[in-house]
Amino acid sequence: MRKIIAVVPTYNSADLVHERVAQLKESSFASIIVCDDKSDDNTVERLSRQYNDSIKLIAGQDNIGPGGNRNRILDIDIDSSDFLFFIDADCELVYKQDLTTLVAASFTRQDIGVVGFSICNKDDSLMSWNYGELMHPVHEAADQRLEEMLNEGQINREQFIVGAPARAASFRFLPEPEPKEVGWVAEGCFAVRTELFNSIRGFATQMRYHETHDFNARVQENGYTTVFNPTLVARHLAHDSRMQRRVEDIRAGRLYYYQTHWGMSEEVFARLFDE
Repeated sequence: MRKIIAVVPTYNSADLVHERVAQLKESSFASIIVCDDKSDDNTVERLSRQYNDSIKLIAGQDNIGPGGNRNRILDIDIDSSDFLFFIDADCELVYKQDLTTLVAASFTRQDIGVVGFSICNKDDSLMSWNYGELMHPVHEAADQRLEEMLNEGQINREQFIVGAPARAASFRFLPEPEPKEVGWVAEGCFAVRTELFNSIRGFATQMRYHETHDFNARVQENGYTTVFNPTLVARHLAHDSRMQRRVEDIRAGRLYYYQTHWGMSEEVFARLFDE
């Protein structure tokens, strides 16, 4: 039997995180940990009242963003577990069987460090960006423009698939019959080996967006692979806690990634992505 801990990062999502804990309790997790990023709604009070000691609640004293919030589990004893299963508060579970069985069965090789699962939208269409290749300056800027053209109706879906096949696959425009090795998986619903998460110290706290790129890059630098399992596990309810910070967070996260992993200057970055 593998010991698996479920982790729910949350911020100002009292109703959603309450529902997520109730769903997770239907599976055989060794424990359930909720990491709260200093919510100013009644998240902490409600969870404390409803679940008392049946879950572990980490109430953050500062708002540090999604990656840093997930890292709060590094401050408690998780070493006895084999895997961590992360599910965002706004990702409703649609998988009806025991999640621990799915998680354990997905790590089919010792070199698999991270496994991401399929997420759909509210209308049950598959979510864009369930997985992808790690950001690369040669194709990232061009693919970004193709994506904009697709969204603006300047090109059609078939033209996009031809022009950006890797991105088209991660958009789920192409069928995924079985698990495959990828660069990164969505951070809203994934599992990771506990020992690996501890050894790389989780996510980069400097990033509030694109943190999964940096996280999985470091996973692979440590000799592990990232796998996408197309089994549908969650439905994204699109609760936006970033609001006006989103555009700023996206740029800052991408810049940090290229500075850290490519040694790129901000001047070069601006020419590629801002002009």
